Amino acid sequence: MNATPHTVIGYSIIKLIGGNPLGFLLAFVSHLVADYVGENNKEMSTNKQKFWFDVIPTILIGIFCYFYGGWSEVGLLFLGSFFGNLPDLIDKKMYLTIILPSKFKNTEYLHWQKISIKLTPSFTKYMGYGLVLIYALIIIL
Repeated sequence: MNATPHTVIGYSIIKLIGGNPLGFLLAFVSHLVADYVGENNKEMSTNKQKFWFDVIPTILIGIFCYFYGGWSEVGLLFLGSFFGNLPDLIDKKMYLTIILPSKFKNTEYLHWQKISIKLTPSFTKYMGYGLVLIYALIIIL
């Protein structure tokens, strides 16, 4: 799964449970569960596309966090992103496998899940922006 859904799930868990070891552990475990949903990255094959459809939505959520909760909320988002994406940070070697694929190879230490739910390429592509919209509606209402 792309980074934005893991960030939003991890952030939501830490927001609900708190910025404590249990919240961090559950955010980490949420990644393992969420990976049973398999994105379809046929339309997001370049780093430029990944930037526009995975990085930018997370930045937008960070902006919402700042304007509706200040720096402490941005800190919770950062913790949610870190612990929600930690299995990818480990197996993808801090994302160097994406940036420099010829030099770094993925490991499968924490990615043994078999895909149970497959998403369409379009859904995968716009999922990050959908999560931004849902997050914005929740925080505004």
